[in-house]
Amino acid sequence: MDALRRTITASFSGPVTPRLFNGPTWGGWAPPVALELALITVAGLVMLVIGGRRFGRSD
Repeated sequence: MDALRRTITASFSGPVTPRLFNGPTWGGWAPPVALELALITVAGLVMLVIGGRRFGRSD
């Protein structure tokens, strides 16, 4: 959600309420949207592989 919010609000010309659009920070550093999307993609692929192996077996 943070990646989507930051992408959409980047095109706003008016003031944006910071309280609504604060995303995750790691030690005060806000990761770029591309890194957030990459982490979500990797986590999703890992879960897909685990699920495929677990349910692909015939016992």
